[in-house]
Amino acid sequence: SYCGGTFDANALNPILSTLQTVWPSYQGQDDDFWSHEYLKHGSCATSSPGMSTEFGFFNTTVTIFEELSVNSLLNQAGITASNSQSYSVDAIQQVFQSQFGSSPVVSCDDEDITTLTFCFTPNLSLMDCNSGTKACENSYVKLPLSQSW
Repeated sequence: SYCGGTFDANALNPILSTLQTVWPSYQGQDDDFWSHEYLKHGSCATSSPGMSTEFGFFNTTVTIFEELSVNSLLNQAGITASNSQSYSVDAIQQVFQSQFGSSPVVSCDDEDITTLTFCFTPNLSLMDCNSGTKACENSYVKLPLSQSW
């Protein structure tokens, strides 16, 4: 395991409906996905503000996601969820670069975006992601309707 620790899904009960809406697994069971996310990322972030527990990690992460206004920023730029319309990866990244001074890594499965990865310092300030973060190989991608952005 990454930084150690265990995962208790019951700790997420107070925010379960929120997580099911804004942070579902795009493949497989949500609990398995959240366990992976916590063991890989949350267990390594326990010294960051508000992230010392499973609940803290997920609640703080959801709060940051909501503050980033990902959907709103993409929509304002004319980038909307669609199973047919493709968008330039560069254009998607530029939306966030111009707003925050850093851009997410766009990951995809074939032509569909699966993840926008935003990277943070230990004090939860946005930063550029390291080059080891897997990105889409495609120049144009779709924001599938089935995803919650």
